[in-house]
Amino acid sequence: MTSPEHNPLLAEWTSEKNIPPFDEIRAEHYEPAFEVAMKMHNDEIDAIVRSTEEPTFENVILALDNAGIKLNDIGLLFGMLSSSDLDEKMQEVQNNIMPRIDEHYNAIMLNDSLFIRVKAVYDKRADLKLDELQTRLLEKTYNDFVRSGALLEGEKKARLMQINTALSALTIRFGNNLLSENGAFVLELN
Repeated sequence: MTSPEHNPLLAEWTSEKNIPPFDEIRAEHYEPAFEVAMKMHNDEIDAIVRSTEEPTFENVILALDNAGIKLNDIGLLFGMLSSSDLDEKMQEVQNNIMPRIDEHYNAIMLNDSLFIRVKAVYDKRADLKLDELQTRLLEKTYNDFVRSGALLEGEKKARLMQINTALSALTIRFGNNLLSENGAFVLELN
């Protein structure tokens, strides 16, 4: 395992157009990078939740939209590379990290304190004088929370988390089975 200081996924990408240093990235860099990026994302979410300021578009919706940039960057990179060049090491990382990432996002979308702040902004949207893009972001954010189960309570919310966890495991299993079958496929031509 590599330390965060020597992980090219966590370093600032300084090449032209911020292209990741593909030549330095190895499969063993992903898991620790995802863990650090999820911690960073949680810290950003906690800052939104713990704010004592009145919920506004800027300190809730925009802050939430800007949170998790590093996690998103690493996730996009991992998704592209694992779908185009999935070897055993990358598959092992995928099996280990994807359930934790799904759990991470479920915890955010089902965070009652965060949703209270999102809903507070949403409920006063008519008075906020938002432009078209801001209105769209606010509505999309609120709807994403609702569709992810934020309005559910107690046992229903716990059941949704169980279902999401099971779906995550099944999705990975399906992908592994599909990869295995594709790898075993042989077309004989005579």
